[in-house]
Amino acid sequence: MAIIARLPLTIIALDGAATSYRVDRLQPDPGVAHPAWRLTKLPIWTDYPSEEATTYDVYVDRDGAHCSCPDFIFRRENTPNTCKHVFALRDI
Repeated sequence: MAIIARLPLTIIALDGAATSYRVDRLQPDPGVAHPAWRLTKLPIWTDYPSEEATTYDVYVDRDGAHCSCPDFIFRRENTPNTCKHVFALRDI
């Protein structure tokens, strides 16, 4: 998938902790998903991910929004709730 846009994003959790991500807008095959993003967790006080940075893919298909994070996979999939990554990207 090609990267078509890049922007910063900070997600503030319910406990008040902030996590910064680099967000890459992806161009997936339209028959599979549209739109799609890759979130790369950034270390504190930098705009560049480390080599072992955590990444999550978020995409929308005909069944709704999905995320590759453990919270979505193990607790939120097939429920009306969603993970913080999908929630943060809903207005982009």
